Amino acid sequence: MGNKGFSIISLLIALVLVTIGLTAMISVSLESTTSLIESRMRDEAVAMAESYMEDAIERGVATNEASSVVGLYTRTLTVEPVDSSRNRIRVIVRYVAPKYRVRAVELVTIRRP
Repeated sequence: MGNKGFSIISLLIALVLVTIGLTAMISVSLESTTSLIESRMRDEAVAMAESYMEDAIERGVATNEASSVVGLYTRTLTVEPVDSSRNRIRVIVRYVAPKYRVRAVELVTIRRP
């Protein structure tokens, strides 16, 4: 009597190996998606910070600090005197990235008032 086909043990081993492979592929896929989302959020935060900085410079902002929430992002504008003729303008945009990590983008420039 010849053995044709697979034994239960060989099928279970194959199933375990396939499961391990699929789990690894799903894990890599999720990590890749998380990185892509975080990258897009960072790009949006940088664009928002640049726009906010340009607006502040155009308006000639003299306020010490202002903060506002725009969707998932919190923007903060701070103006500090460097010396009698120059101010430091700082824009910080904070956001919560995937996995609940708080991230921030900061732009700083020095201008005459």
